[in-house]
Amino acid sequence: MPFQEQTDEKIRGSLLPVLLLVMSIGSAGPANAAMLEQKLHLVERLHQRLQLDPKNDPYRASLAEARALIEQGQSEQAKARLDEMIRQLARTYRTRGSGDQAERQRTKYQRRRVEVRSLLSSLEQWIAQQGAAQVQLDVARLHATLATADKAAGTDGIARAIALMDVTYQELVTELTRLRDKETVNYRLEFKGPEDEYRYEVRRYQTYRLLLRMKLDGQVFGDARMGRVQALRRQALELNSEAEKQARSGEFNAAIATQSGATETLIKALAVVGVYLSK
Repeated sequence: MPFQEQTDEKIRGSLLPVLLLVMSIGSAGPANAAMLEQKLHLVERLHQRLQLDPKNDPYRASLAEARALIEQGQSEQAKARLDEMIRQLARTYRTRGSGDQAERQRTKYQRRRVEVRSLLSSLEQWIAQQGAAQVQLDVARLHATLATADKAAGTDGIARAIALMDVTYQELVTELTRLRDKETVNYRLEFKGPEDEYRYEVRRYQTYRLLLRMKLDGQVFGDARMGRVQALRRQALELNSEAEKQARSGEFNAAIATQSGATETLIKALAVVGVYLSK
């Protein structure tokens, strides 16, 4: 989950207990100036964080009224108005939290869908070049699974849709890694030219990158091992960026060597987490 999403979720998760706590403070006794200022300050902060459209803001008038009551010295009325606003804000934050969770699920599904379709396209390109004899996956079944996932996502079955995409994603990454690990030197000699071979190396790099990410998503590793993996990932990323620059300059032979080095670095990272592949 991205940092901003984590931060927003923590804010929402911490605000509701605070709201309930503030509602209980002084609720049974008479209002006092310090308590009213605290409640007003909290309500103002919560209202500001909602970032509502001024033209469609149900809290603006109530907040102005609460301020006016405090200025007029009508403490009990101000306290009642602020307590009611806190209850309303608590309901709004609960509702918004549920909506945000649903939106995160939809975003996760769409992101995984793009990745799966890209991997499936790579598999179909491999079949077009090499034939289907070595392929262990049923491409028609994969397409049917994607159609089922899309249908589930459109009928409030987003959790099932994500699960289907995750399984298909793992199948495709594993299959593409196996197939490309078996590719022979003879196949490498059949490239149309250096640029074609460079494109192949890029696809190979992307496959191993996805495999490593899948491995890291599915397991927890110690700090020392993760430190080693992250260092190798950064090194691979730097090599990949360098290869891209070389390719843009037309230096495809150099780009091939650099891109291959990036892939070999990812293979080292995979070995650190227990996935052993030939280079």
